[in-house]
Amino acid sequence: MATRSKPRRGCDTPPQIIVADFLKLPANFDDHSVDACVLFADLVGSTQFKMGKSAIEGIARTVRHNDTIDRQIRANRGLVVKHTGDGVMGIFREQDCECQALKAGLEIITELEGINTKSKFAQDDPARIETRIGVHIGKVWMFRFPESNANDPQGTTVDIAARLAGLAQSQQLICTEGVYVAADGKNKFPNSSQMKLRFVKGVLGQLEVRMVRPVGLSVGEVGVAPHDPPVTPEVVGLLKSASSLREEKKYSNALDSYEEALRKTKRGNFEANYRIAEMIIEGKLEGKLSADPLKTAFDHLCAAKQLRDRHCRIWLLFSWIRFRWFEQDRDEQNLKRALDHAEKALAYASDDSDVDGITLAKRQISHLLVVRARQQSDDKKKVADLTRANQLCSEMKAAFDGELNRHKVDYLVTHAQVILALNNPINKRMLEDVDRMLKEAEQAAPKNPEVYLVRAEWAKQS
Repeated sequence: MATRSKPRRGCDTPPQIIVADFLKLPANFDDHSVDACVLFADLVGSTQFKMGKSAIEGIARTVRHNDTIDRQIRANRGLVVKHTGDGVMGIFREQDCECQALKAGLEIITELEGINTKSKFAQDDPARIETRIGVHIGKVWMFRFPESNANDPQGTTVDIAARLAGLAQSQQLICTEGVYVAADGKNKFPNSSQMKLRFVKGVLGQLEVRMVRPVGLSVGEVGVAPHDPPVTPEVVGLLKSASSLREEKKYSNALDSYEEALRKTKRGNFEANYRIAEMIIEGKLEGKLSADPLKTAFDHLCAAKQLRDRHCRIWLLFSWIRFRWFEQDRDEQNLKRALDHAEKALAYASDDSDVDGITLAKRQISHLLVVRARQQSDDKKKVADLTRANQLCSEMKAAFDGELNRHKVDYLVTHAQVILALNNPINKRMLEDVDRMLKEAEQAAPKNPEVYLVRAEWAKQS
C-alpha cells in the first residue's frame, strides 16, 4: 500500500498539471502527485453486443452502465475523473479511501444485478449489463489538456487498476491486497476470495490480489491474466529453438527444449506446456514418453491453464482428451466434460473474435453432439442434440462458402455425419448432399481416415 505523505483533500479536484508546462520542466512536477485509490470499471461484452444491435441499443446499454458507476462513485465520496467509452475511472482521496472505493465497487455490482433481475435477463442474455472492476492505491498525477479541459490521470496506479479490471470477469471486483487490508476487508468485506499472486501485463513480479463481491454472490478463484511470467533470454532462446525443431518435424528434440525451458522457469511457461500437450495429442511423440500420454498431456494443459485460463485452444485440447477417455471407458461423465470444455472454448473464441477458434469449437461441439445423440434413449433429447449440431454446421457452411479454408474438410466430414444421424432413414436428396460433401472432402484430403469412416456410414444407408 502506498504511504500517505500528503493530507487528504476529500473528493475535490486534485491539483492539475498543465501539459505544456510539464513538457518544459518535467522534473519540477514530481511533487504534484496525490495519493489516491483508483477504481476502474469496464462494461462486459460491449463490442460484441453492439455488433448485433442497433446503434441506439448499444449506446443505451453503455450509458446505463456508466451512469450507474458515476452515481455510486459520487455517493461514496469519490470523484469521476474520466470516461473511456465503455468504462469509467474514479478516484477516492479521503482518509478511508480504500473502504470507499470497495464499497462503491460492490454497490455498482449490486445495482447492475438489480437492473438485470428487474429486466428479467437470463444469465446468458447478451443484453445483461455487467461490469468488471479493478481497484488499486498509489500516486496519481492529474494532467489537463487545453483542447478539452478534461482530467487525464497518469501513473502506474491507474495502469494497475485498469489491468485488475481486465483480470476480473463479469460482476467481479479485484483489488490489490494493500487496498483490502487498509479497508479492514476481513471484517467489512468478508465475501472475498483468498489472497492470490497474479501477474498482470507490464508489471514485473506478481501482485497480491483478491476478489471481493457483494454478499449473496458466489466468490470463486481470482482468474489469471493471459500473460506468462517474465522469462530470461536463455528461456526465450530455448522456446525459439523448440519452435524451429517442431517446424523441422524433429519432435523429440523439440520436446527436450521445451522441457529444459520448463526446468528453468519456476512458475511455468504457457507456450512450453501447451506445445508439449499439442504434440502428444497429435501423436508426434509416440514412444517418447514413459508415462500415460493422455495423462501427461492433461497435466501440461492444467499447467498452461494456470497462466491463460481463457485460451480457446486449451479448452479444445481438454475436450479432445476427455473424448478419448470416453472412447476408452464409455464413462458418460467424460463425454459431458468434453462437451462442456468445447462450449467453453467456443465462448472464449467468440469473446476474442477468434474465427479459427470459433470454427474448431463448433466442429468439436457438433461431433460430440452426434456421439451423444447416438447414446440417447430419449428421442426428444436426441433430436435436440442433432438439431443443434445441424445448426452449428450450417453456421460453419456460411463461413466457408466461397473460400477454401483449412478447416473446411473437418466441417464437411462433421456436417455429413450430422445429416446421416439426423435423418434416418435418409432420403435420396440428402444422400446426394452427403455424397457431394464427401467427394469434396476426399478431393481436398485423399488420405483422411475420418472421410472413409463417414463414407462407410453413407454406403450403409444408400
